[in-house]
Amino acid sequence: MGARWALREPGRGGVLAPGGEEHLFAGRALPEHLAPYAPGPHTLGQFLENQLNPDDPAPIPAPAENLEPRLNQYEAADAIAADAAAGGRQFLLADEPGVGKTISAVLGASAVGDLRGAQRVLVVADRPAAITIGHWCRTITALGDSGLEWVVITWEPPRKGHGARLGRDHRGRGPCAAAHHHEAVEAVGEDLGAQHTA
Repeated sequence: MGARWALREPGRGGVLAPGGEEHLFAGRALPEHLAPYAPGPHTLGQFLENQLNPDDPAPIPAPAENLEPRLNQYEAADAIAADAAAGGRQFLLADEPGVGKTISAVLGASAVGDLRGAQRVLVVADRPAAITIGHWCRTITALGDSGLEWVVITWEPPRKGHGARLGRDHRGRGPCAAAHHHEAVEAVGEDLGAQHTA
């Protein structure tokens, strides 16, 4: 995987990358002006960072105490779990907008993960990625991860100039670039395929 991260302010800690097209930052701590680019919980960037630093994974955020799923969301999650218990490998959850499908899906995937002894859940969110990835990640964080490692991606490749991903390198030397979107998704798929997943 090629590691790259474009730094638009070369005078603030970046070095010219091989090939001379981008500036890169590598270090033990992320400078304050780059903090907004740190990968959030359950993102591909966070997954890659944890894979590169297995002895020092990012902390798991605490679930929100003010989110109580509605009865219909528990019922949908129960239907997902019942289908999985009966041997089902696919489930279509189709409801009106605003009913709470994301919460139902997270609860259902958590139940299936428990049922099947999974370690990770791969969520391929619909586009636009800028909205759906954040929505899924916030929902998982609010509900709690149920002891699973969640990876939320989208099938949509990032627009040119908007695909930056940060992570720490395998030696724990701090932030460095993650990878090109397609290569990273491929790596996630290979890693998830090697382990039992929900």
